[in-house]
Amino acid sequence: MIFNTYGEQKNSVNGITLVSAGHIFAKKGREILRPNGRDDWLLFFVAKEEETFYFENVKICKAGGFVLFAPGEPQHHIYKGDKTAEFYYVHFKCDALPDNINLKTRKVYNLSFGSQVCDTFEYIIDEMQKRAPHYEKLCTYRLLGLLSELERAVAEK
Repeated sequence: MIFNTYGEQKNSVNGITLVSAGHIFAKKGREILRPNGRDDWLLFFVAKEEETFYFENVKICKAGGFVLFAPGEPQHHIYKGDKTAEFYYVHFKCDALPDNINLKTRKVYNLSFGSQVCDTFEYIIDEMQKRAPHYEKLCTYRLLGLLSELERAVAEK
């Protein structure tokens, strides 16, 4: 397993603080098991292959799909494929989803997003690495835009 992750922002923007972002290259058997979840939100995006999520029942998230976890929600997912899978994630803190984003948590959204979503994650990762002036604002606004795009795609589907 190879992954990149970057430290928490120093300043929150509009009540949102990005904690980490990363790009995971996973081999068969890579598993996340957090029975008590985390103290932050998680946006998990499947870029290549698929991920198996264990909620009340087993759900498969295919390439182009995503899952959102709220703080404290159990997280259990595993990659079972034979090829190298790619996933992106962002952990962030806020009291509630911003701007009335109406996405359910612990739900697999199988959509057909591709490179534009990956580009947004890469932008956030790059900004969090460089930590140039005002990166917190740029990352937060990109995250809000991404959540809005995902919400729109869910509504249109």
